[in-house]
Amino acid sequence: MVMGHDVELTGGGGLRAKPRLFYVDNDGVVSEGEIFSVGSGSTYAYGILDSDYRPDLTEAEALALAEKAIRRAASRDAYSGGFVNVFVLPTPTKGGSGRWRHVVRGDTGQVKAAGEA
Repeated sequence: MVMGHDVELTGGGGLRAKPRLFYVDNDGVVSEGEIFSVGSGSTYAYGILDSDYRPDLTEAEALALAEKAIRRAASRDAYSGGFVNVFVLPTPTKGGSGRWRHVVRGDTGQVKAAGEA
């Protein structure tokens, strides 16, 4: 860790029958779950995620949900928005390779473009 900076990590794997998603916070605490939202706007994002997430989302539906949650957080929280990374981890059970794909790297305005691709 670099002093004065928070470093957080989300990781997962789809090589098993059931994919697993983990979040490691800047104190080294590891949490396993189906969805994660981090940062000052996360409560706004969780409002969307908690109401609209379901385990059987298609990739297009999941990207649309991520866009909606990110945009809600950015519009409601003065410290949210700006630089965003969005990754897709298609699971082998749904015909994916199981490899991470980086679909957005940039400003929150680019999130919609990824969901439409």
